[in-house]
Amino acid sequence: MQLPSTSMAWEQISNGFQSRANFPHCIGAVDGKHIRVKKPSNSGSMYFNYKDYFSIILLAVVDSEYRFIYVSVGSYGKDCDSSIFKETTFWKKLTENSLHLPIPRPLSEHSNTNVPFVIIGDEGFALNDKLLRPYGGTHLDKVKRVFNYRLTRARRYVECAFGILSNKWRIFHRPLDVNVETAIGIVKACAVLHNFVRQKDGFDFQINQIEPEINCFPNILNAQSIRGGSSANSIRATFADYFVSEVGSVPWQDESIEHNVTLLQNAQIKIIFKIIMTYQNFAFLFGPMPGSLHLKWYIFPSMPILLMSYLYNYPMFYPTVQVLLRPMI
Repeated sequence: MQLPSTSMAWEQISNGFQSRANFPHCIGAVDGKHIRVKKPSNSGSMYFNYKDYFSIILLAVVDSEYRFIYVSVGSYGKDCDSSIFKETTFWKKLTENSLHLPIPRPLSEHSNTNVPFVIIGDEGFALNDKLLRPYGGTHLDKVKRVFNYRLTRARRYVECAFGILSNKWRIFHRPLDVNVETAIGIVKACAVLHNFVRQKDGFDFQINQIEPEINCFPNILNAQSIRGGSSANSIRATFADYFVSEVGSVPWQDESIEHNVTLLQNAQIKIIFKIIMTYQNFAFLFGPMPGSLHLKWYIFPSMPILLMSYLYNYPMFYPTVQVLLRPMI
């Protein structure tokens, strides 16, 4: 599978992510997929993954049209995506600046900071000035939550590409009952055929859906370059600030991140109540816990206070709490 060889070809990929996912300076989304295989002979647990089956890894970089730019097939199922990616020829060329990428430039005409073109990945990858990943943690401010939403929105193309591949070539719905070398050849052949089908029969987004794109990335002279001096965190912070600026924001992002927070808070409430119900059933079945702690009388008198405090801070969750309280009344 041939990589783009000119800066213009990479620029077309970047423009696709900008127009379809509103993520500038992105030249691909990377992720790994486990391909089920029958246990290879004399392999021990090398191919046994965290999902409890034997597999080889398909690591891929995908563009905004669900086409594979680069694939690496055959790593052990036990290996993590980040370590596999750093051993690929793609990563070596990326870090050696031999991919002929467009030169770094500002994200918008209102900025004077040059930003490089990057790959995007999930939390399984390490942050690098060539690869962006989401901010970690749960107590994030709005800027970081918006960045995570926008990055996830652009990264979904690689997840969708894997789904299209599996559903188009149904052989991936069951373990491959062949030796590893043959399995690698099958995966590579299907990846090439996938790109061929996307090219010939795929829906032409650019013609049918996307309006002509305005070039909002002028090359500003005498701008501050971050290629040699700034860290990966600074590059990610530049993207994060751009996504909440007037130029880089999208109208629905605030509503989307609030919706995600609501889902998270509802999930937390459900987990709390499941724990309480488990302890309550334990107390009713086995009586007091060892020592002076009696769960039936110790936990529940304090729960109304904790619950009222939680609902005071998050009143929108009152209907959820009503539903969860019904089995306890």
